Amino acid sequence: MLTRTTIRWFFVLLVPLLFIQLLVAKKYEEPYPAIMFPGFGQVPPAPWYPYPYERMLLYAYTATDSVALVLDELFAPFPETALFAPMRSRLRFITDTITPTRGTLPERELLAYLHQRVSDQVGEEVQRVELAYYQYQADQEGQVTLVDIIDRKTLYFQDDNAPAAHN
Repeated sequence: MLTRTTIRWFFVLLVPLLFIQLLVAKKYEEPYPAIMFPGFGQVPPAPWYPYPYERMLLYAYTATDSVALVLDELFAPFPETALFAPMRSRLRFITDTITPTRGTLPERELLAYLHQRVSDQVGEEVQRVELAYYQYQADQEGQVTLVDIIDRKTLYFQDDNAPAAHN
């Protein structure tokens, strides 16, 4: 057991140590690992610009219309920020068109899940979904420009709407 005196000496010695860390962070930049809280409201320094980032957009196609889907609503309660990396890594390696009879078992399971979620959100039968990965750049003034379409995948929910398989 620690005595009261030992605990008090610990805190008396801890305060100068924290003050020294603060001086080091202010004078030389913050060391790794960070010892201060991040400045969430600060604008990143100019060398970080133009700042590249990616977004994934989904479009559902019914027999008569196309609908842009909101990822946060489609995959609720998971936010878009939590979904981008798994969706990107899982769907990036799809090289052939996925249908209910083509693709690996995990791909077909993902297709069935997406079909149910998209149909529920759109409110009518959906024939296919297109996923597009866009790369944007933001400058220091807040202007955002589209740089490139990085990748595009089409997922068909019915085999008769899909193009023929590649041999």
